[in-house]
Amino acid sequence: MTGALLAVLRDPAFRLERANALVPLSRRALVEEVLWYLRLNYMRQVTLAEILAFCPMSRSHFHAVFREVTGQTLSAALREVRIEKARELLVGSRASLLDVALDCGFGSQSHFCHAFKAATGASPRAWRAGQPPLADTTPAPTPHSRHSQKP
Repeated sequence: MTGALLAVLRDPAFRLERANALVPLSRRALVEEVLWYLRLNYMRQVTLAEILAFCPMSRSHFHAVFREVTGQTLSAALREVRIEKARELLVGSRASLLDVALDCGFGSQSHFCHAFKAATGASPRAWRAGQPPLADTTPAPTPHSRHSQKP
């Protein structure tokens, strides 16, 4: 029994959790934790309530601190993470714009295209077209090519 307890106490992850619980994090460190959380959960709806569960601040204080440290709102930071992930998917896959939008946490292709263009100055389709080609150069099927073939 004592050996198992010592093994747990020696575990670095356990010590890190205990240290974080005992020593309050600085504002910057708290915001870094939130940004890390956004990078891990960008593909789904992230609520302020779940962030405040690990960030010991009131709602208004959190918004003020987050904006002070990052220079942007929480929703703008989440959108930035989503757009960055979308850029990666647009270059690294042949996924449809709808699939990219949904995989990155946008509710619709329309919302995704609008947010992407506002952030980058180009539509997702134009941005993808301006990137170097993927290693696999086989053309992706288009909806028109499937329907135009006669049986």
